[in-house]
Amino acid sequence: MRTLIIGGNRFLGVELSAQLLARGHDIALLNRGTLIDPFGARVRRFTADRGTDAFDKMLAREDGFDAVIDFALFDGAQATRAVRVLGGKVKHYVAISTGQVYLVRSPRPTGLAKESDYDGAVLSAPPSEAEREDWKYGIDKRDAEDVLRASDLPFTV
Repeated sequence: MRTLIIGGNRFLGVELSAQLLARGHDIALLNRGTLIDPFGARVRRFTADRGTDAFDKMLAREDGFDAVIDFALFDGAQATRAVRVLGGKVKHYVAISTGQVYLVRSPRPTGLAKESDYDGAVLSAPPSEAEREDWKYGIDKRDAEDVLRASDLPFTV
């Protein structure tokens, strides 16, 4: 299986890459190249910042992927770029998101959030800077999810 992992060169991404390699997947990693991964010649590497045209150029040469796992999708602009660049080239796209997308909506869900808790008005920006940072993170991740939901990209969040 041809798999592209965007970001993911720390923590869970390294573990996922190792697991997929152990199962015989053809892995390509796309990241900014600021961290060294432990995989040597067992993976292909694309070095690009996903928010720039370098992302587009790196992936334009590729025929496609069976799966893309995106650990570095943070906002609607990045999602729009991913849809444009990867549309028609991916059998399945997985975006790693956050439970914060549920905590910025009104009313906030009580207990564990469910997909059905996603819909609803979003909260206004909170007054304190500390709270605004978490709020913006959730709002930006929601924007990314909304772009994916409106696209033809076969995705899971």
